[in-house]
Amino acid sequence: MQQTFLRAASLPDVTEILTVTGLDLLSATRDEFHHVNNSGLRTQFILEPFGRNTAAAVAIAALQCVHVHGEDSVMLVLPADHLIGSQQAFYGAVKAACAAARKGLMVAFGIDPVSAHTGYGYIEVDRGKPVEKPDANWLGVRRFVEKPSQERAEAFLQSGDYFWNSGMYCFKPDVLLKELRQHCPKIAETTSHCFSTSIAKANAAADCLELDQQSFSVVPNESIDFAVMEKTKNIAAVHGRFAWSDIGSWSAIAAVALKDGDGNSGGKNSVFYNSSNCFVYGSERKIGIVGLDGIVIVDVPDGLLVTHRDRTQDVKHVHTTRETAQPKSNGSGKTGPNAQEKSKIMGAANDFHVKRLTIETGKCISRQDWGWPIGPWIVAAGHARIIRRSGKTTDRPIIAVHSTRK
Repeated sequence: MQQTFLRAASLPDVTEILTVTGLDLLSATRDEFHHVNNSGLRTQFILEPFGRNTAAAVAIAALQCVHVHGEDSVMLVLPADHLIGSQQAFYGAVKAACAAARKGLMVAFGIDPVSAHTGYGYIEVDRGKPVEKPDANWLGVRRFVEKPSQERAEAFLQSGDYFWNSGMYCFKPDVLLKELRQHCPKIAETTSHCFSTSIAKANAAADCLELDQQSFSVVPNESIDFAVMEKTKNIAAVHGRFAWSDIGSWSAIAAVALKDGDGNSGGKNSVFYNSSNCFVYGSERKIGIVGLDGIVIVDVPDGLLVTHRDRTQDVKHVHTTRETAQPKSNGSGKTGPNAQEKSKIMGAANDFHVKRLTIETGKCISRQDWGWPIGPWIVAAGHARIIRRSGKTTDRPIIAVHSTRK
């Protein structure tokens, strides 16, 4: 995330980094940016109450850009989790894309495929077909292809007319909104209504816009590729001549991790014996790998994943099943968008809920509402001030505070 921030902040004429994220990630995102934003570049946040895929995120970001910067501004859409090799080559591609965007084109960044990857989408380009107001760096786009079979991916690799679809885009916000109204009017209508509703409730001095949950809930759950980019004729591709990975799977993370002589990678608690090309993510306990090849193990407090490296793209099926099957939580704390807090569930049952909170110095939790009287609060370090609903406060070193909702 910090690399993405610096990559964007180093471009000429950038006036703002606008980040679309969730309320639960706001604190961590702010913190990551704070450590690298040495130039004091303006940062703003749009907070989604829940995910609605990339079409909703990009559309509302475009509405915000028009609202703050005007219709002639240029948006560069960058996912936060990409690794990019040559910064100079990236800058060159962005320069070409911005020139095309100012001419009214929607621009996609294509990456030279280095393998027949079935986890990426592809862009078929027409190298001989000029786009409107042609430039040597702009390529015509014939079509977008979703994640192909292995056989088709190998054919694409041999063809030379296909790029990996990086998911990075460049356009003027008013052009994107116009195309959205034409090709996916439902998303255009619902995001516009949600944005207007949210702006009406917003604090103009705040650095974040918290989206209205009710109006956001009716926005269709579609990708920006499917909603607009695959349908528009007003499009060009720019060749990204740099090493690139979207770190979109555990196998992608394994590919960039430090490895031993047998191709294994893992933390200090990982032990490999007669094994090769394995990847382990986990820090709480020792994990032993014996006699395996090409296995990925992810061990986190609320789940364990074991899969072959070639099947890590399928983890979404496990996640979907788990999300559907798991019982509802007894409740969780809710914080306002200006809180600086991280939390971890330590234990829960029908009659208790134990949660560890880490709150940054000088920051606060604006509200805790778990649906029952709150029991002991134990402050392990520092001073704490608790403001009860009656308005009474206490400000002293606290070993244990018993607070109720009365």
